[in-house]
Amino acid sequence: MLPAFGRLSDLIGRKPVIVGGIIADALLAFPLFWLLDTREFPSALLGYLLMMTAFAANYGPIATFLAELFGTQVRYSGLSVSYMLSGLLGSAATPIITTALLSTTGKGASVAWFMVGSAASSTAALLLLTETVRRDRGATTPLSC
Repeated sequence: MLPAFGRLSDLIGRKPVIVGGIIADALLAFPLFWLLDTREFPSALLGYLLMMTAFAANYGPIATFLAELFGTQVRYSGLSVSYMLSGLLGSAATPIITTALLSTTGKGASVAWFMVGSAASSTAALLLLTETVRRDRGATTPLSC
């Protein structure tokens, strides 16, 4: 699915595909846990496949989107810093937070709510950025001062 969503982002833009994936993540958060709670392999697999399809919509175009945010003179540094910083601030804390939520509440819904909140903040942040798909690749951007 990654190449398919990457190709789709070439056709319609990076932001619509990524936002669609984030919204799908939020919409599928509760169904994922409902399917996992059945403790049946086919249901768990279905939940996983649905969530990974939404994830692919985010992950397929994100590297290109981030790279295109920066002018060519600072692209490698800009991409590296933005990608690593987001991983450190977002992804590093997620297992700790979700484990604490699950152990405190005993409910997958608490993790689903965390996923919905993360999707909302991700969408808000993404909407503040400029669409990059049709922009001149060598152009100086506000992020490449």
